[in-house]
Amino acid sequence: MDKIKVVKLSKEGLENSIAGLSQIKPVLQKQCLRANMDERGKQDAKELGEHFEIAINAMITVLGLIESEEKNIEKDNTI
Repeated sequence: MDKIKVVKLSKEGLENSIAGLSQIKPVLQKQCLRANMDERGKQDAKELGEHFEIAINAMITVLGLIESEEKNIEKDNTI
């Protein structure tokens, strides 16, 4: 790995992104079906849904890590 990128994420930003992607996913899936009223449209909608689920689950995982780290920091500060 030659290059490392640092990504700065906020808890609020992740929460908003999760909510936004969850809301837009079914809308885009319907668009796939309407634009391609054949088997390809069904496959596209299915794949789109899977990709959105992977992204949403990854964000939920990162959000959980952030919350866990916040709890650890609070715990350390009370000792």
